[in-house]
Amino acid sequence: RVAIASAPLIQPPPEAALFEPTSGCATSYGSGDLSTGVEPANNDVVRHTTDAGVLGIDATAYAGTLEIGAPGTATGEVRDGGTLVVAGGVSIGASGPGELRVSGGVLRVDDASSGALSATNGTVHVGRGRILWSGDHVDDVRALHAGGKLTFGGGRRIAANPRNRAGLVAAEGRGLLFAVYDPAGDRTTVLAVEIAAPSRL
Repeated sequence: RVAIASAPLIQPPPEAALFEPTSGCATSYGSGDLSTGVEPANNDVVRHTTDAGVLGIDATAYAGTLEIGAPGTATGEVRDGGTLVVAGGVSIGASGPGELRVSGGVLRVDDASSGALSATNGTVHVGRGRILWSGDHVDDVRALHAGGKLTFGGGRRIAANPRNRAGLVAAEGRGLLFAVYDPAGDRTTVLAVEIAAPSRL
């Protein structure tokens, strides 16, 4: 199910498409469709165009490419139980301010190019969820974080300080951001953890 959560509880008008398919099919996705659980089909471009609320993903959804941006601020959120699979690239803020929150669940980017996860006018925030990005992108993750485009916090809490610091990208307070490349699976996993006590790096 893909749902819209907005504050106040006013949804965009039905004619305001939140998902804009480019496959040539006659499918369109409006707020009414989303409220009944319609999901974007594979190879569709998912474009969040409203600045009235949050596009929440709490089940499996697919997109050819993902763009989040609006004249105001557009926000997409992958929540617990949600998996967003993007065959192509993810672009945040190309058409206006945007934010992608991986609060829970998984964002899977199947495009292995270094620019497949980009934020020009917005941020990608990693909370308790994970990003799975095809290819080795540890350096790209470091660059995104250094440029203020990839933030983290509220990650899954662990009881003890992790001994294995391989893939550590950044540390802020009790939060740690990791980007670990797995050659066997040919993908980079990005995740945040919150340690239960201050650690000595």
